[in-house]
Amino acid sequence: ERLVLALSPKYGQVHSPLVSPGQAVQQADPVAASEHVVTHAPLSGIVSEVSSTAVVIRPGEAPAEAQCSSLAPAAEGGPADADMVRRFGLVGMGGGAFPTARKLAASRNCHTLVINGVECEPGVTIDRAILSEQPDVVTSGATALAEAIGATEILLAVRSDRAFLATLQDLYPFRLVVLPPTYPAGAEKLIVAKLEGRLPAPGELPFHAGYLVHNVATVRAVGIAVRERMPVIERPLSVARPDASIYRNVLVPVGIEIGALLGHLGVPVSASEDVVISGGLMMGSAVLPDAAVSKATTSLIVLKRASLGKPASACIRCGACNGACPLGLHPIAIVRRFQAGTTAGQAYRTQLETCFLCGACAAVCPVCIRLTKHLRDGKECLIHSKT
Repeated sequence: ERLVLALSPKYGQVHSPLVSPGQAVQQADPVAASEHVVTHAPLSGIVSEVSSTAVVIRPGEAPAEAQCSSLAPAAEGGPADADMVRRFGLVGMGGGAFPTARKLAASRNCHTLVINGVECEPGVTIDRAILSEQPDVVTSGATALAEAIGATEILLAVRSDRAFLATLQDLYPFRLVVLPPTYPAGAEKLIVAKLEGRLPAPGELPFHAGYLVHNVATVRAVGIAVRERMPVIERPLSVARPDASIYRNVLVPVGIEIGALLGHLGVPVSASEDVVISGGLMMGSAVLPDAAVSKATTSLIVLKRASLGKPASACIRCGACNGACPLGLHPIAIVRRFQAGTTAGQAYRTQLETCFLCGACAAVCPVCIRLTKHLRDGKECLIHSKT
């Protein structure tokens, strides 16, 4: 019934609406823009609401006089420069939503493009589905990105799976990089560590080592842009309800409300007994049915509230969180510093900035401390203190 396009200020992006309430728009028309990202109408319809935080569209047949967007042609197979990916609304679709234009501009002269298909969140298989079903689109997107930064090699990073690896070798002309089938092997830092033989230093990003790493869904979106001149108006994602053995990979319009989507797919949800997790069981968070699918929504998983674990109790100093951290950080110590307000030290800031919120620490905590939530809160405070 409606599409809600969030105008998030994430990463300092201030979006300006380009439409007004009552205005007719056609599919792919630009409706808002920031310095690095343009947002487009996923479907034709009428703009029903405009605010500083969202544009709401009521889908339907747009009048003939509605003006289509005039996206400058992108030659099929041509490079995807920063201006092109901005106009086509590209952001990181692995969950981070970092503007692709900024990442691309910072990665000029990188020697290698890495397609990140190391999907390790439990129950999430959308990247695997894209790699299997749309190899031509992924290959076009990867080639365009590599040409844009001057990369001489394209790598495809995936989890260890003999049958799947054999399939990929037949579908792609790229060298495969195989990572262990464990969580969180798909993190950029761990992929670069595999390629370089060392963990990146604190503050060191992949492009510092000569790599541009992009998620499979992002590369697919680039492929669609260069092949079809279509901006990002749809989101590939996994939908699951494990207790009902429901596992689906679907393409949906950006902005569709989560409750409406689950109802359309026949996924039962009880407001009192269930919770919907967006973004994966490890790194995701609970969302309400009226929340909307964004470009960064990788998955929706429905669970029984009773299965979410016990209330947290006091830390028993077991050290399990430290042992589980793939970067060797001390999660509970960081959280204690944050809660106590003793956050001025460089060691604290470096560890918090280095953490990529994989959730491994919280998963092994025997007393159910919500370490990931506290670390996320600390990161947000750190970002605000810098701005």
